[in-house]
Amino acid sequence: MDIRELMEKQWNERAKKNARKFVALKDSETEEKFIASGLRHAKQIVKILPIEDIRTLKVLDLGGGIGRISMHIAPLVKELTLTDISSEMIKIASEKLQNFKNVGLFKCNGLDLSELSDCSFDLVYSVWVFQHVSRKVFLEYLKEINRILKPNGILIFQIFERLKVKGLIPRYWLRNLRHLHFYFWQSPPNKDTWTARAYSRNELKEILGETDFGAINFENPTLTEGDLWVTAYKKCLAAET
Repeated sequence: MDIRELMEKQWNERAKKNARKFVALKDSETEEKFIASGLRHAKQIVKILPIEDIRTLKVLDLGGGIGRISMHIAPLVKELTLTDISSEMIKIASEKLQNFKNVGLFKCNGLDLSELSDCSFDLVYSVWVFQHVSRKVFLEYLKEINRILKPNGILIFQIFERLKVKGLIPRYWLRNLRHLHFYFWQSPPNKDTWTARAYSRNELKEILGETDFGAINFENPTLTEGDLWVTAYKKCLAAET
């Protein structure tokens, strides 16, 4: 089974078992708490956007799960597309978002965005997604996002930041050991589609630079490992020549 098939199989199983839990683990106890977490993250995204133009934006929610954030972003923008590798997640999202006439949903293949046209989106956001994929898949997704963004388009995503316990032990080492990854100083193996990968800000600058993003900004509102927000802008080549 290749990595695409494995990701799809495992995320479908998670959606059937408890979609809320696997979309937002710490905020899954009740539907109210789950929805509130989506609103909180939607506000984190929206505060970065040019408010005067927000109703003209075409937006992609990458790895949108069951619509936790989309339900809050959709009323504000022109068009929103939610994509996810899990057909089970998409099925639930279609029910939750059925009243939004400006929302489209499709199942992606987990490796690229080949179904989407070049320069077709103003904004791509992704929350609690990229830490679950290997560095190679992450890099390929960034290339694809750059392709589908319009010049000067915006990418906003959340990811785990490499922090240390009491300034000494990297937290991701402890997480790897909890998941029985005995090469704990390395990222989890590619076949692990759950254990979070963590990146330093310098690593992210390097990766985003490789994929032609510029003007990179970082924010960690809670100063916790899982709350690093990254904003990057597609370079406008015409302006540079």
